[in-house]
Amino acid sequence: MYINNDKSEIIIQCDCGLEHIKIIKNAEEPYPTEYYLDFMISEFYTEQKSILGLIKNRIKILWHILTKGIYQYQEIILNEEEFRNLKEIIKNF
Repeated sequence: MYINNDKSEIIIQCDCGLEHIKIIKNAEEPYPTEYYLDFMISEFYTEQKSILGLIKNRIKILWHILTKGIYQYQEIILNEEEFRNLKEIIKNF
C-alpha cells in the first residue's frame, strides 16, 4: 500500500503486482470533496493474444462503442457522504 505525502492518494496493489486500486481525494475549493476509485490492470499480461485474437477483440470493442456508446469506464466517483458510507461498510465487513 502506498500513500502520498499530502494523503490525497492511496494505491493498493494486488499480491501478484498486476492489479491496483487507486483512491484519489479531490478537495478543490469551492467544489465539494470527491473521491475517485480507479481500477488499474496491467495490460502486458492480460492482453497477450495472437494477431487474430487482437483483431477480433478490437472489432468487439468497436461494435460495443457503436451500439452502446461507451466501452469501459474503470472509475467510480463518490461524494463525501458516499465515501463515508463505503468506509463504514468496509470497516464492518
